[in-house]
Amino acid sequence: MGDDNAFFRWLGRINAMLFFIAAACVIVLMGGNALMWGPMSRDTPTAAEVKSGDDTYTFGGTIGGPSIVTGAPSITHLDGTDEGVMVLQRGESRAYGLSSAARYEGGDVNLLLVDLKTMKTRWLFEGVKHDIGQILEVRSSVPLPQNSADPVTALLMPVAAADTNGDGKVTRADGDALYLYRVGSAKAVKLFDAKAISGMEQIDSERIAITYYDGKTDHAALLSAKDFRTIADTALSPTPN
Repeated sequence: MGDDNAFFRWLGRINAMLFFIAAACVIVLMGGNALMWGPMSRDTPTAAEVKSGDDTYTFGGTIGGPSIVTGAPSITHLDGTDEGVMVLQRGESRAYGLSSAARYEGGDVNLLLVDLKTMKTRWLFEGVKHDIGQILEVRSSVPLPQNSADPVTALLMPVAAADTNGDGKVTRADGDALYLYRVGSAKAVKLFDAKAISGMEQIDSERIAITYYDGKTDHAALLSAKDFRTIADTALSPTPN
């Protein structure tokens, strides 16, 4: 009978030890999940933000694309060159979803050019009083020849640079100017003013089509893809003749 009691005491101790080990495993697993998912659930920005006055600025988005940040700031490489571009945006981030992606609704205000050989940087414009529209990458060859490079030679961009509607801020609602940046040059230069630039497309290696509104009439223009002079400009009639 004594041997039976000793056996059951040992069996009870073994069961207690097994229960303790199982409980410890559960605690460890729960702690690991908390560490893994905890940072993703916090409402924190995904990129460094800087306050200036009433506005917040951060790097994010891509040239020619939507102003959405899905992680750390990135550099857009200009094909066939040693230059990269980072977009400076205005507006506070709003984290959402498991990936804590952030959306910036304040607009693109400047471009930081990066020398991909030395990592030296320079700003394309002075200050942050701009709103940059969708950027056209001008290519050396259009259409692309088979098995050959298609380097970017310039950037064309509509830029609002003044509060033309008097609402106290510079946004896409203000008047545009068409700016040109040639790869390797120091700054962007203004080609012409417009109330709004509605479309840009590179037709071939020689021509770029632009549609714009001057405040009274819609226009269609052709620019040279080489020296960016105006080849032709015609007013568009809103009614058939």
